[in-house]
Amino acid sequence: MIADMVIDDFPSHIIEEIKNTWKN
Repeated sequence: MIADMVIDDFPSHIIEEIKNTWKN
């Protein structure tokens, strides 16, 4: 998943918000 690659570039707290948005 793209999220795995994005995690390396963005802060973890930003990733959590993004993953929450993508889940919905």
